[in-house]
Formats: sequence, structure tokens, C-alpha cells
Amino acid sequence: MKLLLLFWMLCGACAVNVAEAEPCDQPPGVKGVCRMVLPRYTYKKAENECETFFYGGCNGNENRFETLEECTKTCVKPA
Repeated sequence: MKLLLLFWMLCGACAVNVAEAEPCDQPPGVKGVCRMVLPRYTYKKAENECETFFYGGCNGNENRFETLEECTKTCVKPA
């Protein structure tokens, strides 16, 4: 029983760490599991730029912005 409790505590800690990661450090263009086609912007760290992708409407991550301006202002580092 103690082992099960420890397992659930570790799972919870891992979930909190993922949720607290900065949006710009999360993987780009995660569509999620739903089937909507919502145009959004995502930051690609390797290129230091934002690009369009289609978000499915649920799940995904926080590296998802409604406008190019919001994505650029939040994530793009000056050259």
C-alpha cells in the first residue's frame, strides 16, 4: 500500500513539473487529441521563430498562441 502511495505521489510531482515548464521551452506544434482545426502559433526554439500550426482544441501544451504577435513577444529572442 505504501508503495502504491509513493507511486502516485511521484506521478503527481512529474505532472506538476511538466505543467510548470515555460511555454517557450515546451515542444512546438502539439496538436492535442481532438479534431478541431484551429489556427494557432507555436515557438520553435531551434529556429528562434514562431510558425503556424493547427491545434485540435484540447490537450496539447502551453506552447500555443492565438496571434503571431503574442508568440513573438513571449518567446522570440532578439538577434
